[in-house]
Amino acid sequence: ENLAARRGAQSYALTGLGAPEQIRGQTVSVGFFETLGAGPVAGRSFRANEEMSASSRVVVLSNGFWQRAFGGERDALGKTLTLDGTTYDIVGVMPPGFRLFNSVDFWRPLAFDQASNMIRRFHNVRLVGRLRPGVTIEAAQAELDVISRQLEEQYPVSNPTWRLVITPLKEILVGTIRPALLMLLGAVTLVLFIACSNVANLLLARGATRRAEIGVRAALGAGRMRVVHQLLVENMTLGLIGGGVGLGVAYAGVKVLRQLDPQNLPRLQEVSVDWRVLLFALGLSIASALVFGLFPAIVASRADAISSVSRGGRSSETGGGKIRAALVSTQVALTFMLLVGSGLLIRSFGRLTSVEPGFETDQLLAAALSLPPARYETDESQRIFFETVQQRVEAVSGVDGVGWIDVLPMGGSGNDTYLAVPGRHQLGTETQFNAQTRAVSDNYFEVMGIPLVRGRQFSNVDRDGSPAVVIIDEPFAQAIFPEEDPIGQRIRMDFGEVYEAEIVGVVGGVSQFSLATGLPLTFYLPSGQVMQSNNTVVVRTSVEPEVLVRTISRIVAEIDPLQPVARMTTAHDLLEQSVAQPRFQTLLLGLFATVALVLSAIGIYGVLGYYVAQRRREVGLRVALGAQKRDVYRLVLGRGLAYTAIGLVVGLVGAIALSRFMANLLFGVTPTDPLTLIVVPIILGVVAVTSSYLPARRALGIDPMVALRET
Repeated sequence: ENLAARRGAQSYALTGLGAPEQIRGQTVSVGFFETLGAGPVAGRSFRANEEMSASSRVVVLSNGFWQRAFGGERDALGKTLTLDGTTYDIVGVMPPGFRLFNSVDFWRPLAFDQASNMIRRFHNVRLVGRLRPGVTIEAAQAELDVISRQLEEQYPVSNPTWRLVITPLKEILVGTIRPALLMLLGAVTLVLFIACSNVANLLLARGATRRAEIGVRAALGAGRMRVVHQLLVENMTLGLIGGGVGLGVAYAGVKVLRQLDPQNLPRLQEVSVDWRVLLFALGLSIASALVFGLFPAIVASRADAISSVSRGGRSSETGGGKIRAALVSTQVALTFMLLVGSGLLIRSFGRLTSVEPGFETDQLLAAALSLPPARYETDESQRIFFETVQQRVEAVSGVDGVGWIDVLPMGGSGNDTYLAVPGRHQLGTETQFNAQTRAVSDNYFEVMGIPLVRGRQFSNVDRDGSPAVVIIDEPFAQAIFPEEDPIGQRIRMDFGEVYEAEIVGVVGGVSQFSLATGLPLTFYLPSGQVMQSNNTVVVRTSVEPEVLVRTISRIVAEIDPLQPVARMTTAHDLLEQSVAQPRFQTLLLGLFATVALVLSAIGIYGVLGYYVAQRRREVGLRVALGAQKRDVYRLVLGRGLAYTAIGLVVGLVGAIALSRFMANLLFGVTPTDPLTLIVVPIILGVVAVTSSYLPARRALGIDPMVALRET
């Protein structure tokens, strides 16, 4: 029905609205907003003629930026923004909450006559579309397959291995985190079932102690349905009170959830306890009370009027004893499964955080700077700016070294290109390969603490006019030159034009994206030969890096009052952001597992406590006949451990079956990790013994004479 194009978000220097500021914008084609089913709340979207030329100077603002920069006033329409030294007219404002993937401050028309968009083999434009009503994804994909083959025939150099592939937008937005969310939903369900099992056990015990009361009601003419109805009303009241308390906890929990702010969890700030959550909680509370209160109510309603009154409410372990035992074993089994899941994530998180990123993260500060091409037109002007920043910052007390790189490791983005080794590969064919490309200053590796494995580093002789050189990392060397020395070899790079350079050094591999994604093939070019306008200045310090934030901002402002610093962060914070989502998953599942463990302990204690209370006469008789302490302990502890053993066997089977669904969430750990499967039963065994010990102690405290006199 509709199709639109977009490119990745970029940073722009905003001037003219107070202090210089770095904001983010995205270039999109005409029809982009309409394809997504959205339109401006003020003004208009882009016109057809505005995407045909790079000279188009119009922008549509995000609602958040409109509110922040213009106070939400409609007279912002028609005003201008100065971005990277170029003036743009504001023509529209999008509604609150509108975004695709990452948040941006504005959108520009995608200019198809721009040089970088005219190189077909770069494939740097992404599409978003909406299917016509009644058209399936399979049918649309079949049509795109035909188009892909036609493009391959028409453009054999740029399209030999490329295919257009349809992926539902929802899958892109939440596909990577769906397994984690389903795992957490499953954990919540298991904890709910454990809690309800405890309540059912308590209701069964309570029903047994009310046999006399229910017997009197039956003797006075109350029918079984009337008794069941009364008990269900009591249970529903209990469930609604519990649900109300839970909602109160949920309000506080949502605030904590937002503060955790795990990376890549979409729309986290929109999570709230709204009317849908209220209805869900109300329905779940009622359903839980009905389902888990029905059987105890039926058991209690079976009380025989005469025997119940004559026994004064006491009963032997009938009417739900086996059910209570089954519920306890089920709790143990479910807790076992949660503990295994939590243990696997803890082990996985430990392995992940022990991964070396390839550079020294201590005392390292990073400051992102994006120079506007309108004011820094040449490579030389850009190089002079960054070298001036380097010299000024190096003179600050507490600074040990300063360098820069165009794409910072662990910064969440990448930049790759095609390569070929002359005589082995050919650019534009299936023999070419792909690697991450980085442009760095001469002393970048030294500042970052990236080891030089062989060869040399860049120096001040690697400038324009000197022979082109390149440094590769160890993964690159092992993959492309496994049996030979790469020093002196030459590689060709596709930068729109073919660029060839000699390998002069090999450095250690670096985690470019995250600790979990491994070490991609990476090569480095000297900024003296390949200068970039967007760079991150890295500062190695002997003091706390945060102390230098204001100093660096002041130095940049002194060099260029119109140049903002996009953001400053420490390497430690970058690593923390990299592991934020696995930490979030581990924390929540660990919390659920702990709650389940406590509930199971309570369940074992409650059932055994009731078991002892029901057998006061039996225990008293055993003691009177000479039973030793160990015999009483064996009687009570044996029952508790029997419940636990059954639960462990069932839980082990369930844990092994379900843990396989966690494989995509684990790093360096298998779903059947032996250590986890050994430690968890030990923990549950200790908890079971502890929970059984107190009822056993109570049994030993029974006076045989008092117990025997009870009728």
